[in-house]
Amino acid sequence: MTHKFIHTEDETEFLIPNIFDKNSEFIGLETGTSYKSGIVVFTGKELTPDLVLEKVLLNNQLSFFQKITTKRKLKSFLAQIESFKIGAIVSFDHALKLVQVQ
Repeated sequence: MTHKFIHTEDETEFLIPNIFDKNSEFIGLETGTSYKSGIVVFTGKELTPDLVLEKVLLNNQLSFFQKITTKRKLKSFLAQIESFKIGAIVSFDHALKLVQVQ
């Protein structure tokens, strides 16, 4: 689907939309730490919603319905990333859409 993803600006962790709360923040894929913005990076590997969901499930327990909802959110997230250039700083707007910060 894409070779781009969002990373913390200090390059310590990959970021996903906050799938647990309906707020406009990212959370760290491994730690769950909240972040307001992140940077678009090239991963070198094609990412799909299933692959990212696998990583989410390594650190979180989700019900069957949460998995379906999360997969849908991740598919939209990965599609939105495609429209940004590598190195772009992004965050979420009030409608939970990715927007460029700088």
